[in-house]
Amino acid sequence: MTNQAKLNLSPLAGMAEWLPSEQIEFEKFKNLIRETYALYGFSPIETPVLERQEILLAKAGGETEKQIYQFAKGDSLLAMRFDLTVPLARYVANYQNDLVFPFRRQAMERVYRGERAQRGRFREFYQADADIIGRETLDLRYDAEIISLIAATFGRLNLGAFLIRINNRKLVSGFLQAMKIMDAAEVLQILDKAEKIGEKKMRQELSLLRLDGLEIRKIMQFAQIRGDISSVVQALLRLDLANETFSQGIEELQTVAQILPSLGVPADSYTFDCSIIRGLDYYTGTIFETKIVDAPALGSVCSGGRYENLVGNFAKTKMPGVGMSIGLTRLFFQLKEMGWFDFTQKTISQIVVLPLTQNLAEVLKIAAQLRENDIATEVYLQEAGLKKKLKYANDLGILFALFVGDDELATQTVVLKNMLTGEQENLKLAQVINRFNA
Repeated sequence: MTNQAKLNLSPLAGMAEWLPSEQIEFEKFKNLIRETYALYGFSPIETPVLERQEILLAKAGGETEKQIYQFAKGDSLLAMRFDLTVPLARYVANYQNDLVFPFRRQAMERVYRGERAQRGRFREFYQADADIIGRETLDLRYDAEIISLIAATFGRLNLGAFLIRINNRKLVSGFLQAMKIMDAAEVLQILDKAEKIGEKKMRQELSLLRLDGLEIRKIMQFAQIRGDISSVVQALLRLDLANETFSQGIEELQTVAQILPSLGVPADSYTFDCSIIRGLDYYTGTIFETKIVDAPALGSVCSGGRYENLVGNFAKTKMPGVGMSIGLTRLFFQLKEMGWFDFTQKTISQIVVLPLTQNLAEVLKIAAQLRENDIATEVYLQEAGLKKKLKYANDLGILFALFVGDDELATQTVVLKNMLTGEQENLKLAQVINRFNA
């Protein structure tokens, strides 16, 4: 028999769980994002937590492959999804004959990564994704629309000023090709963490790749190009690089920039920044990261970009896509630590019905009528005195208590008490309903 005294009841490291007051705020957070995605016409889908290993490993590599939870069940080799994009690629390839393209989807689900657990970094966490997938082609204007969706989402989340930093992987790839740098993958990894390690450490790491001083200087110069589209393009052209991929990156960046004002994206909410790399190797074009201006320590709170070939791992048809992802659990945790939320609401109940009669059948009918009118209602069914019942309502912070006794049943009335002010009113049930639904 298990010795309960020895059980560790805390969740596994890297697994988040919240108290009711926290979970209520988390649900509000999720719902606001879900509603914003829906305003842009993104339909919800869900994919299984478990996938065949071969699916998730089709595009994985490096640290990503090390972090995937993998196991065998009988003869089946299974894995837990590490993001929502690779399962989306499989989903689109599987249902391509049933979908209408461009296909717009949103997903808000848990993903799993076996990385080192630390404060604010999770092994199980929610991502909030929105993607657009095309068949054969996908216009660059969709890249701009995803950026406008980011702006709309963070505007509605009301987290203060934010900045979307935009780049294009073709610029980076073309730059390294033109420089004839052999260790391109290693250089990309260093550029991707440039902001975290700083300029001095970045130079040191680049020198370990046996790059000469001129090459390091040019890489540093490239990474420091940022600003409005005009100044960025001028700086890129001054590099005087004869490379088709590089030129295409400039054109795509300009195309996206031209559309953003028409989509209503505030000019002070985005900039163009050549230091943005995005580590995942399936990005091929536009890439972006988002920061909260007044909370730089949070790092990137939303990122994404364009991928041309991801669905091609599972389908013969070319299906380019562009998407964004918010690491929802991590963002919520960090904002919680910063005191961003008000966790005073401990329940979603708007009314608690306190029976003062033995005729519970009639009391429960009253509660049912409240619920039928979309009023969140609970009934205190424990045998207890009025003092204990009122304490229950106060402890949960329920604003209104509804007393139903024999006198009230006889007169077909109820007593509504405001638990904050102490004010009580004798009302018809219809009056209570009207007050809540006014």
